[in-house]
Amino acid sequence: MSDDTRKPNERPKTRFEPVKKPDPSPPRPPALPHVPPPPTSPTPPTPPTPVVAIRALALGAAPRYAGLHRDERGVVVGAQGVVAVQGERRLSACLAALSQAVDLAHGVALESHEDGVSLVILTPAESGEPPSPFYDIVQGTLTAARLSASRARLFVGDEHALVPYADPAAPYGYDLDGQPPTQGRALLWPDHTRYQRDPRPATLLAALLRVPLQPAAESPPTTLSLLTDRRLAALVAGYVQRHGMAYGVRFLSWQRGTQVDDVALFDIVTAGEIRPVPNFVCDFLRHLPHTVLLADAQEPADLEHEPERRVLVARGRRTPLSLPHIQDVLPTRCLLIMADDPWGTAVIVTPAPRIAMQRLVEATVRAPAITRLSAPPPGRLPLRLELRRDGPSHGPVHGLLLDGRALARLQRIVRHLPAHLFAHARIALGDEMALILADDGGELSGIPLGLPLGRSEPPALLLPRGMRLLPALPQDLLIPALGMPPGTLTVLTLTGRYDVPLDALRPLASLISLNLPAPTHRIAVYPVALPPLDLSDLEDLPVRPVPAQPTPEPPPPLSEKEQRSLLARLLGSKPTDAAKSGDFREHLRRCAVELEQQGDLELAAAFYRYLNDEPHAATCYQRLADHSR
Repeated sequence: MSDDTRKPNERPKTRFEPVKKPDPSPPRPPALPHVPPPPTSPTPPTPPTPVVAIRALALGAAPRYAGLHRDERGVVVGAQGVVAVQGERRLSACLAALSQAVDLAHGVALESHEDGVSLVILTPAESGEPPSPFYDIVQGTLTAARLSASRARLFVGDEHALVPYADPAAPYGYDLDGQPPTQGRALLWPDHTRYQRDPRPATLLAALLRVPLQPAAESPPTTLSLLTDRRLAALVAGYVQRHGMAYGVRFLSWQRGTQVDDVALFDIVTAGEIRPVPNFVCDFLRHLPHTVLLADAQEPADLEHEPERRVLVARGRRTPLSLPHIQDVLPTRCLLIMADDPWGTAVIVTPAPRIAMQRLVEATVRAPAITRLSAPPPGRLPLRLELRRDGPSHGPVHGLLLDGRALARLQRIVRHLPAHLFAHARIALGDEMALILADDGGELSGIPLGLPLGRSEPPALLLPRGMRLLPALPQDLLIPALGMPPGTLTVLTLTGRYDVPLDALRPLASLISLNLPAPTHRIAVYPVALPPLDLSDLEDLPVRPVPAQPTPEPPPPLSEKEQRSLLARLLGSKPTDAAKSGDFREHLRRCAVELEQQGDLELAAAFYRYLNDEPHAATCYQRLADHSR
C-alpha cells in the first residue's frame, strides 16, 4: 500500500509493522502511465559495529588506546571529560552541583540525545597542571550531590571513545580493548557499551534556567522588585507613593508559551533614606493577583544603579546554582528573572531604562472657578520651618556642639579620651563654641559633653538628636530654603544656627600639645687632687688621763701587711718603730679619746676602727649624725 492511500489522520507505517489493514477509502481514478526511475547504484551495506570493551589497568601499566594516557599523578585521563546524565531532573541536580566547584562559562558544553541522555562535556584548562585534579573535583562534586554512578557518571577519553574515570573498582583507571568506531562516540560502561550518534547540541543557558528553585529565608530588602500585570501598575504606584516609597518601572512583554502578556517590573525603595521596605508593604503587594515579589540574588541594586548582569529571584526562594560561576554564561547588559509557575524564568537582553516615578505622576486640580489677582504679590509667600522634638532621644551621635563650659571640661579630660576618637573625629573651634564631628559613616562615643547631633537629609545638615524639621522638604527644596552654601555644615538648634566651613575641621589630636620641662642645668665634675692626711703630729700631743672603761675583748691581731697598709692611709707615711710594739696601740687609743673629747668625731672613729673598737667607733658616728641634723 502506498502513502497516497492512507487516511488523513493515520500514521505512516514503518518497516517494523508487519500487518497491513485494508484500505476503506473509495476507489481512486486511473493512474498516469508508470515511468520507471533511472537506474541508481546499489546502497552499500552498513558496516558492522565493532566490539569494544574496557578493562581495569594495573599499577604502572600504560593504556593501549591512543586517546588515553597517564598524567603526572599516574591516573588515566583523556583530553576530554564527559558526565553522562539520564533525565532532566538529574541533569538539573548535576549542573547545580557542578556550578559550586567549576566555572560553567569556560570549557563546559551540553549535548542532548534521543534516548534521554544528556552529556555535559568538560574540557580542562590548559594551565600546565595535571588534568586529574580537575576530574577529581568533578567526581567529588557528583558524590557530594548524592548522584550515584548509575545516575551521573564521569568518563574520560577523546571524541571517539570514553572510559569511566578511576573508581574503587579500578583505582588506576580503565583501558579500551578493541577499536572504537570512526563515526559517533562510544561510552563504555563496565557491563555494556552505549553508542552516541548524531548528537544535538543543547543550549547550556536554557538548561541552567530549568534548574528549579528551592525555599529560602526572607530578609528585609532595601530594594524590592515587583513583577505584575500592567493593568495593576496604577494601583501599585498609588499605594507605594502613599506610604512614602519611591520607585522606577519598566514595561515589558512577557511570553509564556504562546501567550504574550504586558507586564510592569517595579523597583521600590524607601524615599528619603536607605532602610528596609516595611513588612506590611511586602505583605500587601504579595496578595495582589498576577504579582510576584523579587529580590536581588547577587549584586544589590537601587534606583540609580544596576549591575551589568542583574539576577532577580522570587522572594522566599533561592537557586541552587552558584551565580558567580554562571554569570559569564549570561549575555552582557541583561536582566535574569527567576520565578516559579506560572511566570517561570526569563532572560531580558539589553532592557530599556527604568522610568522614574516623577515622569509617571500626573496631578490635576479641579477648581470651581478661575480667580485672577489684581496685582502681582509683593513677595514670596513665607514658609515657616520649625524644629519639633518628636523622635527618640537615643540613637547614633554624629556630632557634638560644645559651649565654653564644655570646652573647659574637654581640655581637662582630653588626655583620657579613647584612642580611636583621635583617628575618626574632627573639631572646629569658634568663639566660645566648638563642633566635634565623626567621619562619614562613623559615630561618636566616649565624650560625655555637649549637645548630641545627628545627620539629617541632606547629610550636611545636623540636627539635635530626637528632632526633625517640619514640614519635611526634599533636599532640592530644603537646601535653597535654608541657604546652605556648598562646602559648609549647618547646625540647627532650638536657640541658634551655626554654619561651619569644612575647611575649619581639624583632627581632634590638634587639641593636645606637649609642655616641655624647664631647661636642665648640668653640673660638671672634675677630679681634684687632695693633700694626703698627715697624722705625724699626733705623737707630740700631751697625754691626758683616760677614765676607766671596761676593757673589751681584744680583737685578733692584724697581720703586719694590713697594719702597714692602714697606717699608711691614716698617717700618710710609713709606720714608725713604735707601731711595732704594744705601746703604740695604747698611744693611738689615747689619741682617739682626746680627739673624741675635742669634737673631731670622724677622725676619732677612724682611730677606733683601726683598733677594731667597733662600739666606740659606732658611738662617734652616732654623735656625728646627731650634730649634722
